[in-house]
Amino acid sequence: MTAILEITDGTVTIDLLNGAGETGLHLESWRPNIPGFKGGGTFQESALSFGRQLVDRQFSNHMETFSLKASALSQDNVIRTMQEIRRLLEKAAMYWVATWQNEPVWIKAKASNETNARYSIVVTGSILEDENPYSQPFLQPGCSSVMNALTLVLEHMFWSPDIPGTGTNTPLSTVVAFDGRNLGNVDDAGVRETQTDLDSVFIVNKHNVANLSDVYIDDGGVFSANLLDAALPYALFPAVPVNNDACYFGCDTTITNSGPFNNIIFDISVVESGNWDLSWQYWNGAAWASLINTWGQDNTANDGIVDVDPFTTLGVRSVSWLPPTTWATVAVNGVTGYWVRCLVYNAGAAPHTIPTQQNRNPYSVTWPYVEIQSTGVLGDIQALATMFMRNQSDPDGLSAPPASWSNNVTAGLRSMSRGENFSAFINLSDEQNAAGITVAVGIGSAFATDVQAASGRLINAPNPAADEDVATVVIASPLYEEYVGDYQLYVRARQITGAVGDVLMSVTASIGGGVAPRQQSFTSVSATEWEILSFGKVRLPDDVLEYVNVTFTITLDGDGAADCDLGELILIPVDEMAFLTEDPFTDAVRAIGRRGDTDSSYLAVDSVSSLKRTRAAVARYATDLIVDSYILRIAGNLRLQSNSHQRLWILNSQFDDQVGTVEKFCPVQTLNTVKIEGYNRYQSMRGER
Repeated sequence: MTAILEITDGTVTIDLLNGAGETGLHLESWRPNIPGFKGGGTFQESALSFGRQLVDRQFSNHMETFSLKASALSQDNVIRTMQEIRRLLEKAAMYWVATWQNEPVWIKAKASNETNARYSIVVTGSILEDENPYSQPFLQPGCSSVMNALTLVLEHMFWSPDIPGTGTNTPLSTVVAFDGRNLGNVDDAGVRETQTDLDSVFIVNKHNVANLSDVYIDDGGVFSANLLDAALPYALFPAVPVNNDACYFGCDTTITNSGPFNNIIFDISVVESGNWDLSWQYWNGAAWASLINTWGQDNTANDGIVDVDPFTTLGVRSVSWLPPTTWATVAVNGVTGYWVRCLVYNAGAAPHTIPTQQNRNPYSVTWPYVEIQSTGVLGDIQALATMFMRNQSDPDGLSAPPASWSNNVTAGLRSMSRGENFSAFINLSDEQNAAGITVAVGIGSAFATDVQAASGRLINAPNPAADEDVATVVIASPLYEEYVGDYQLYVRARQITGAVGDVLMSVTASIGGGVAPRQQSFTSVSATEWEILSFGKVRLPDDVLEYVNVTFTITLDGDGAADCDLGELILIPVDEMAFLTEDPFTDAVRAIGRRGDTDSSYLAVDSVSSLKRTRAAVARYATDLIVDSYILRIAGNLRLQSNSHQRLWILNSQFDDQVGTVEKFCPVQTLNTVKIEGYNRYQSMRGER
């Protein structure tokens, strides 16, 4: 295989190995530099302790020295070669110091028997001196002109598989188990798929266990077997549909940790066509009632909104809704649970094309993270990344229900090696939490059923008086070990009666002693709108003699006339990588991905496309037109752990000040899709990786 060593800006390329035949630059020697820590790292030491401890480190850039010679058929051609490389080196430096220069210069390298090429952006460089232009061998008459003993000094960043400014799609997948089945981004053999387009990897703004347990076709009153156990692909309706035929989707409430759900993901290989109409419905306790027109959004339909043409769009698509407050359990085919159905209400005349589910079962998204397998991010050190996110559950981001847009995103990375049972979202309910987490009610409070809560259950604290401890969350040993770390602490709750300012909330985290973050007050009164209350940073330490329990105590300070519901305690990890990005105008107009737009927007948190500005967050249209620049708060840049099984936990919220008060809503049903592009980084050669 041909060896490569080039310096280029994508247009002009200088070959450092072979030039063009006998013309150009020729590498004499090079010992690739492996960068160390700046200043050797930062250490902590004490006269009272043995040795010293490394407490921080950052890598330096590569500092390379190449020994070269230049040759050509004439002196002018040698001079031209030297001019061209110096012009590229000047352009490389200008990229960093001039705002108008947006074209980087990079090195491309591959040894003759190395499988993969690698790239690295040049920071600066110079050729220290020329050969004496008034002596041999530069002045050889009638033959090649040569400059020997040239020294090229380059400073460049880490090597990557990608040309600087570009990234590679990072495979994302999530698989959960419910009722003995694996559901999520898996094919019919249970193998994880690695979808990487922007509209197929989903997250929702909650974390619970309940998922689909049963899917049935009703063919003239005769029910099929459970399609979740059928061989894929399979049709979703009878071959000859008639009025009142339907496809039912349900969660059996006799299953442990079952409950309501608020979305279904399909993968359609054959779309519906023909003169027939379908409608999404739910059971309101007395009758089947319209679901999507009032409560949700159908992205399987061509327009994404109107409830007449489901399953008319190919590929991975979602149906999502805000659970109606009247949604009740009902028995379908002998199974009692929460059900929605897609009903044939106008069969029309034949022929009909029946929509077909292809290579995975329908499922409900119940997780607020994207999962990256250990093979998803390679390299020797942390990879840079860009995250793209688009809303899939809000029709227009403004007034049409459900109001599930977001313009405030908090995210934190956590390696699975620290604990596979960790969840950033702890349900304040008596179900659907990991073993080792105990949630208890306090003074005057009680568990209650609510279909709009993340798990379908919550804590109701009716009319708290002054300083009432209404709930506790205990993370017991040995699970506590999986929660050691630093977090941004939130509580999702709502004040459903009284007036704004009637209730203050505080949270105390105690391990032996106690840490009490600041008090927060509710900014709205609503029976349906969940708020997000922020309580600052909390650390769960590992410097205890043995792992013990941590107890979070939620205290309400009220006037005895303001009813409150508590939904979740949320711990976004911040010690590996975390960011917060928000719309500086705090309104719905610039919200992420308003699906009612002809050209829907998406959020891009970008540390890849410009390596001289590795911290940027913008909302863009699909045409890449920038809608708005978001404020981004991040330490360093957006990065992923290399060779690590990891999850990026994401919390979406709404900050809206159009009514004069900043309201901090946090809809449970907000459904987004995520794509990540990684920029893997190597310290030297890649080989076959």
